[in-house]
Amino acid sequence: MTPQQLEVETPSDLSFFLPERTAGHSRQHPRLTGAFSAIEPRLTRPQTTIRVALAGCGVVGGGLVRLLHESASAIGSRFGVRFVITKVLVRDTTRDRKLPIDSELFTNDLDSFLANDADVVIEAVGGEEPARTIAISALRRGTKLITANKELIAAHGEILHALATENATGIDFG
Repeated sequence: MTPQQLEVETPSDLSFFLPERTAGHSRQHPRLTGAFSAIEPRLTRPQTTIRVALAGCGVVGGGLVRLLHESASAIGSRFGVRFVITKVLVRDTTRDRKLPIDSELFTNDLDSFLANDADVVIEAVGGEEPARTIAISALRRGTKLITANKELIAAHGEILHALATENATGIDFG
């Protein structure tokens, strides 16, 4: 069924009526009153926090950090979600990346990164290793994995899919 074919029920109390035409006057749109006049411009909703562990902070990983930082309020108000980066795996922890993130989150210790508690692991290191180790570890823990690593998916996609299914989690790639 396409979106154009979906039928949406409209509650009867949301009907809008136009006043009858009078001689020499055109129809005018009525002003909204009652419940409609009290609608606030911004509805607030509780935010869900999603903890993100990021493997790799080069062009892709750094771009993701900037995007999440710059779009945080829009994402929060539109979707009710707040992303918090809990750990970032990099080769060089001393390099200044000019990112809006606490430098204490950077680590070059793979075991420390793998032990980090997160809801989502985003793999942006590329290549087969340590990407395979990161992916397998995340999926075995039941943590969702997101990657754009074509080499990883081509070489280990079936195993990763099986692990995701076995541990009731997901793997997203593109």
